[in-house]
Amino acid sequence: MCVGIAFIEYFVVRNVSIPRFGQMKHGLNDTLKPRLGQMEHESKYLLNASPTQMEYKRHAHLLRLAVMEYERQNTRYVLRQHSAKENERISNENDRGNRVIGITKLTPPWHNWFTMDSSPFKQCSTPIPCEYTSYNHSDIVMIDAFYLKDEREMPPFRLPHQKWLFYHTEAPRRNHFRHMTRYLSSFNITLTYSSKADIMKPYGVCLPNRETIENDPSSVTQYIKKLYGASANTAPWLSRESPYLQYNRAAGKTRLVAWMVSNCASRSKRNAYVNLLQRYIPVDIYGKCGNITCLPRLSKKCKQLLNKTYKFYLAFENSLCSEYITDNVWSRPGEDVVPIVLGSAEYEKYLPVHSYINIRDFSSPRELAKYLDILDKNDTLYNEYFHWKKKYTCHNTPPGLSVECLVCRHANEHINDIEIAPNIAEFWSYDQCMSAKEFYKGIADICDVGGTPGRRLTRCM
Repeated sequence: MCVGIAFIEYFVVRNVSIPRFGQMKHGLNDTLKPRLGQMEHESKYLLNASPTQMEYKRHAHLLRLAVMEYERQNTRYVLRQHSAKENERISNENDRGNRVIGITKLTPPWHNWFTMDSSPFKQCSTPIPCEYTSYNHSDIVMIDAFYLKDEREMPPFRLPHQKWLFYHTEAPRRNHFRHMTRYLSSFNITLTYSSKADIMKPYGVCLPNRETIENDPSSVTQYIKKLYGASANTAPWLSRESPYLQYNRAAGKTRLVAWMVSNCASRSKRNAYVNLLQRYIPVDIYGKCGNITCLPRLSKKCKQLLNKTYKFYLAFENSLCSEYITDNVWSRPGEDVVPIVLGSAEYEKYLPVHSYINIRDFSSPRELAKYLDILDKNDTLYNEYFHWKKKYTCHNTPPGLSVECLVCRHANEHINDIEIAPNIAEFWSYDQCMSAKEFYKGIADICDVGGTPGRRLTRCM
C-alpha cells in the first residue's frame, strides 16, 4: 500500500494522468516491455506485503523510472504517428511559398507537445509569421527551465534544424542545474528577465510619453530605448500625455503600511526586516504570513482597498538577485500607494525618480519609519511621490513585449545565424544574487529576529 500511495502522490504532484500498466505498454520497444512487466509484478507484490521503509523507497524509485521511460518512448511513438499529417501540411505551405517559423513551448513533463495555434503571434508584425507547432517541425523549442530537475526531463531527442531556447522567468536557485551536465551547453538562445539574455522579458515597464522619450536623457528612458529598439520613439502605446490627475492622494487614508505576502521563508529574509519595522510603525500583513485576508491578492477589490486605505505598500522581493523586479513592484506604481522596495536591482534604471522608496537609502528600519511618519503628516511631501505620472505610465504587462512576439522577432532576425548560448549553469547561476547577510550589512541587524512573527533566528546569517 505504501508504494501505491507514493506512486499516486508522485503523479498528482507532477500533474500527470496515471496510465495503467497495460496502457503503458502501448508503443514501447521490446526491451522496455519486460522491464515494465517486472515493475507491474513488483507493485502487485508490494501492495500485498509489508516492506521495510528502504524497500518501499527502492521500489517507488523503480516505478518512477519505469514511467518516465514510458513517457519518453511513448513520445517517440506519437511523433511517428503525427509526422505524416504534419509533413503534408508543411509541404503544402512550401509549395505556396508560405514560410512559417514553427515554435514549440515545452514544460516538463513533456505531455502537451502538439498545440497548433498561430493566434498568439497575430500582433507580432514580423516578415515571416510564427506559429505554435509540433516538436518535430518546430524551428525554436522553448524549454521552460524552471521545472527542470534532471536530465531525464529534457526532450528525448533533438532534430538537426532546431534551436533550443532556455526560458526562465524566476530568480536563479542555488545549484539548480547541477544534474544537467550533458545539456549545459545544448541551448542556443536564452530568454529571461535579465539584460544578459539574448531575449529580455521584464515583468513590467514604466513607459515615458513621447515628449519625455524624445527630450529626457534619464536612465529609465535609455532603458526603454534599449528594450524596444527602433520602435521606442514610434510605438503606438506611447501617448503624447500620460493620464495624470492632480488631487490629494492622502485624503481619506486611515492606515499607513500594507503588505500582501504568502511566502514566509524567503531567501531575502524580508520577514525579518518587517519584524524590525513593526517595532516603530504598524504594518498590516495580508495573506499566509499575517492575520488579514484579501483574495485574490491582485484583484480589483484588493487594489481598491490599498488605494483607499493605505499610503504605502511593501514591495519586497523574495530573492536578492540582480535586475530581479517582479509584480510585487510592477503591480503597484499605477496605483495611489507609494511602493517601498527591497531587492538587489538598481531600481533607478527601471522606475521613475521619486516614484518609490528604497529601504537601502536608510541606515536602519527605525530611520525608514521616521521618514514614513514625516510623509504621513505632510500631504504635500507625500503627493510629490506621484508627480512622475505626468511623464510616465507603468504597466505590469509590458505592451508589445509578449513572449511570443519577442521569440518570433528574434527568430526572424537570426533565421540564418548559428547561435550558441553560454553554459547554462554559469549563465543562470546563483552568483548574480546576494546573500541576506551581505544585503543587510549596514542597514539592518536582522540576526536577532526570525523570518515570521514570534520566531527568532538561532544564528546570525
